[in-house]
Amino acid sequence: MPETVSRDLRLGLIGCGVISAYYVRAIEKRTDVRITAVSDLDPARVPPSLVHDVPVMTNYADLMASGLVDAVIVNVPNDAHVEVCSAALNHDLHVCCEKPLALSEADAAHLTHQARTRGLVLFTAFHRRYNQHYIDFLDAGFDTASVSHVSLYYCEKIEDHCGRDRWYLNPDRCGGGCLADNGPNALDALMALLGPLTVDGVDLEVDDRGLDIRARVRLTAGAVSAEALLDWGYPDGELKGFVVRDKAGATTSIDYLRGYTGFKESLEHEYEGVLADFVARVTGAPRGAVSHCAPRGVGPEGDTVARLVADAYRQARPVPRIAVTGGLA
Repeated sequence: MPETVSRDLRLGLIGCGVISAYYVRAIEKRTDVRITAVSDLDPARVPPSLVHDVPVMTNYADLMASGLVDAVIVNVPNDAHVEVCSAALNHDLHVCCEKPLALSEADAAHLTHQARTRGLVLFTAFHRRYNQHYIDFLDAGFDTASVSHVSLYYCEKIEDHCGRDRWYLNPDRCGGGCLADNGPNALDALMALLGPLTVDGVDLEVDDRGLDIRARVRLTAGAVSAEALLDWGYPDGELKGFVVRDKAGATTSIDYLRGYTGFKESLEHEYEGVLADFVARVTGAPRGAVSHCAPRGVGPEGDTVARLVADAYRQARPVPRIAVTGGLA
C-alpha cells in the first residue's frame, strides 16, 4: 500500500486537451508539486512550457511504469477514463480525473473500490465546488433549513468550449451529451450544497447528432426541491450559477462567472482549488482554504454522482424542445 507522499509531489499529465492548460498553470504557481512526465497521443498538443523540461510519451502505460510520478492527472476523452484510471491505480498511483469519473455507475463503483482497496486517492475534479462566489455564499451562513427550492443553470454553446476536443460532439465518446458531461458538475454542486439527492424526473432534448443538447433534471433533497437546467446549445454566451429561494419566497442568486470577464476565466482559480484539494488528500497536508468544499459530507470520488447521472438517464423523457427560462438576475 502506498505511503503518504512527503516530498514534492511528482505529477504525470495524461492527455493534453483543452482543460490541461488550467492544471499546468495551477501547478506552476506552487512550489510543492511539479509535472515530471507527460503523455499524449499527439506530442504537438503538449503545452510549450513542458516540451523541453519533462519526458513526453505517446503511451500512457510508459508514463505509469517510468517511476517518474507519484500521481496522475487524467485529462483524456470521457470514454477512456475508466481504462486510464484503472491502469494508474494498478501502478499504485494516486489519480485526479476530470469529470465524469466513468460513463456507467458500475465502472465508477469498480474504480472507487479499486482505489480504496489499494489505499489510493481517486479524486474527481468537480471544479465548480471551488468557485469563489460559491465559497463566499457558504461562508455567509447558508442553512438548508431555510431553503424551499434551488435552480442551477449550466448553459453554454458546446462548440465554443470544446476547442480541439471534438470528441465532446460524439455521444458515444462523451457519454451522451450535456447530461453526461456537465451533469456531474451540476449534480455535485447541488449535492454539496443540499446533501443527498433523489432524481424525480428528467426532460431530455436530443439533436440530430444523437447528442443530448438540453436537459432539465428535477430533484429533491429532503424537504428541498431542486432542478438542474443544462444547455449545450445556449446562444447567449454562458449562464452558470444557481438561485436559492427561501421559504418566505425571497431569492438569492450566485453567478459563478460574476467578475470573470475573460472566456473561461473563472476556471483559473477553480482549478487552483482542485489542485490544492487533490494535493492535500495525497500528501496529508492541511486542506486550508478548501476544507469546506464538501460541506455536506460528500466527497469527490465521483461514484455517487455517477449513480445520479445513471438514474437521470433511466428516468429521461424525450421532449422536442426545452426552453431555458429564468436566470440569475
